[in-house]
Amino acid sequence: MNIKIKIDAKDIKDLVKGFEVLEKHKKEITTDMANHFQRYVRGNVRKGRLFLKDNTQATKRIQGRSHKPLDFTGNMLKNLEATHSKTYSKVEFSDKKPEGSKISYAQIAALQEVGFRIPLQGDKGEKVRGFLAVHGIFPAVHRQYLTVEPRPFFKKSIELWQAGDFEKKIISKFWRKYV
Repeated sequence: MNIKIKIDAKDIKDLVKGFEVLEKHKKEITTDMANHFQRYVRGNVRKGRLFLKDNTQATKRIQGRSHKPLDFTGNMLKNLEATHSKTYSKVEFSDKKPEGSKISYAQIAALQEVGFRIPLQGDKGEKVRGFLAVHGIFPAVHRQYLTVEPRPFFKKSIELWQAGDFEKKIISKFWRKYV
């Protein structure tokens, strides 16, 4: 089976011009994409569009109120940064540390994505149990760890972004603007 497509010389000129325009405006395009994705992730978390599991009763007790998952992470979301160079842009969490924290916003975000365990035995476990007791939470004596389930908000945002063809839409916007 042979498929024949007629291509007009003007079509090729337009296509070449389009690629030249995209190359010329690469920084503007990647900047727009990164800024849009940054707003997209923040919006997904704030508006609860990611269908994350509800917070546990322990989390609600410690934080003193019921709220959407990741709602307490406002500073983490503020530290989701879009950075730009001449050839690319990227969106990542800051290496800054929240006040009083031993780990950075980037590390906190990574822990949210994969989940983690909090020891309940040994020296660290004693401190954790003391903290929990202040909030009226008393894990069983034989329990070794508390497991914090993953909340893959960044991964889910990437998947939704890709499914929504946002990159294609942004490139199309520039194509229409300059070609």
